[in-house]
Amino acid sequence: LVKYNEIKNKVKNKDIDFLICDPVLYIESEYLYGVTRLATLQRKSKGFYFDKFGSVIFTASKNKNINSFKDLKGTTFMGVAKAALAGYRMAYREMLNQNINPEKTFKNIIFSGGRGDVVVKEVLKNDNYIGTVRTGLLENMIKKGVIKKDDIKIINKIDYDYFPLISSTKLYPEFPFSRLSHVPEELGKKVLISLLSIKEDSVAAKKRKICKMAYTEWLFWYNKSYERT
Repeated sequence: LVKYNEIKNKVKNKDIDFLICDPVLYIESEYLYGVTRLATLQRKSKGFYFDKFGSVIFTASKNKNINSFKDLKGTTFMGVAKAALAGYRMAYREMLNQNINPEKTFKNIIFSGGRGDVVVKEVLKNDNYIGTVRTGLLENMIKKGVIKKDDIKIINKIDYDYFPLISSTKLYPEFPFSRLSHVPEELGKKVLISLLSIKEDSVAAKKRKICKMAYTEWLFWYNKSYERT
């Protein structure tokens, strides 16, 4: 697992050629270091694809007195990382939009160091903990049997007709796939075309556990990892 600051340093020092990261880090890298987007990640759930994601704000079902934003006073809030979009910033903005100041509301604001699954486990283990992780992580952990659906209580649940996952916030564009400034444009195109050539039901895709991705008129593939953001 590579942390945000490590990614920034690798981009700054041109230690990598291509990058997949959250939109905030991409915009910063584009502005500072000339990174260029080639495509945007697209996930699949319940039979269809989507290129947006959000954040889920949740607590343990055992916390009977915590049911909405108005019940957060004095609790501990846990995110993935302060710089993480879906692991903190989305939830932070959602609360500000509802006139809740996290710094004044929560007893403590803490972070897992980069792992969403750790946030989930800590929230379920501790009383009066509130957590936030990216959409899809809870469903993935439930599917794998790591947690039970009844263990979780969603705060500020928002239903979207076009988005199949549980969310507590607005939706934002998915992770972009980009080339760094030192990578020739022609090479970037060749890499993208190679990614486009992979079929979803191919042996390579199944063996590497990769899922389909998209960018407006283009498609590409990427190794899915919900636990990381």
